[in-house]
Amino acid sequence: MVSTAPAPYYDPYDFDIDADPYPVWKRLRDEAPLYYNEKYEFYAVSRYDDVERCLVEWQTYSSAKGSVLEIIKAQMEMPPGLFIFEDPPVHTMHRRLLSRVFSPRRVAELEPERRREEIARMLAGAEITAEARAAAERLIRAAAG
Repeated sequence: MVSTAPAPYYDPYDFDIDADPYPVWKRLRDEAPLYYNEKYEFYAVSRYDDVERCLVEWQTYSSAKGSVLEIIKAQMEMPPGLFIFEDPPVHTMHRRLLSRVFSPRRVAELEPERRREEIARMLAGAEITAEARAAAERLIRAAAG
């Protein structure tokens, strides 16, 4: 039996697709695992195993131009040090350095301060009762540990 359904279509700028992309992504995985969008001239790889193979073959599938279509199309020269736009071995070196700074333990240490900052930001300019402000201040103290 021949399918009469139109070929899958993915448009990264389509708000309707973006609101619920999962049906489109499933169709891409099932029907077009290597998808080409003629309108914007890009390829998309949609199956996990294929994506994983592309990620380790960085010489062919480079991250040096990023993953944002507008940046890639503009052929912008990325300034050095933006490790998201780097390929190995420079990317690997920068990632190792950052992984020391953003270890799970260090991020957990930052959390109480971020909570205090976020609560204070929400309270600044909010019209609340004295009781609510007191309760919020207790929360801030509790978050501080």
